[in-house]
Amino acid sequence: YRSATADRKSVQGTTEVIESPAPTRLSLLEQVRFTATLRLLSDLHVGTGSSERLRSLRDLGPLPDNDANDGPLVALIFRDNTSAPAIPATALKGALRKAVLQTSGEHVIRCLFGEIKDTEWQRDDEGAEQAVDAGGMGCVWLRMARLAEAPAHPGTRPYWNPDAGSIITTHVAIDRKTGTADAKKLFYVERVPQDDWFKLRGVFLG
Repeated sequence: YRSATADRKSVQGTTEVIESPAPTRLSLLEQVRFTATLRLLSDLHVGTGSSERLRSLRDLGPLPDNDANDGPLVALIFRDNTSAPAIPATALKGALRKAVLQTSGEHVIRCLFGEIKDTEWQRDDEGAEQAVDAGGMGCVWLRMARLAEAPAHPGTRPYWNPDAGSIITTHVAIDRKTGTADAKKLFYVERVPQDDWFKLRGVFLG
C-alpha cells in the first residue's frame, strides 16, 4: 500500500518517486514491474512436444547399424525467438504456484495466479447471455525467462554443444507392468545444463 500522493516507477533497477497532486484518499500501487535471476540447480528440460533426429542436432559421425538413417529422436527444449534456450512463462507460473501452495491457502493462489473454471452461461432479464463462474485473472504476470549467462561447461557433459547451449541425455524406458527396463527403448532428451542463469521479468498488479 502507498499514499496516492506519489507515483512510483522503476528506472534501471532504482526506484524514482514522482510527486503528484494530493488526493483525498489512499489507493493501491497500480503496477510493479520486477526482474529476477534464476540459476539452474540441475539440468532442465521444458519441452515443446517436438523432436528431431539426433544426427540433425549433433555431429556424431557414423551411427550404429540400427540407427543408420537419421539416429534416434530427441525431445527438444523450449527456445525463444533467437533460438536461445528459454523457460516459458507457463512453466514458471506453475512452479511458483506449487511453491506458494505449500505455505499459503487457495485464496492466496487465486489472488496471485488467477483461477480457471468451466464457463457457464445464463441469460439476464433482457435475454443477453452472461458468463458465470468463468474464473479470473491473477495479480502476477510473467514473461518467459531468457538465458542471461551460460558458463563454460566441460566437454564431459553428454552431447554438449556450446552453439546450441544444451546437452542431450539418454534414458531407459521402464516397462510399467514389470518395472524393468524395456529392451531397445532408449529415449533421448535435450536439456539446459546445470548452473546456467536466466533473467525473468514480470508485473504485479495492485
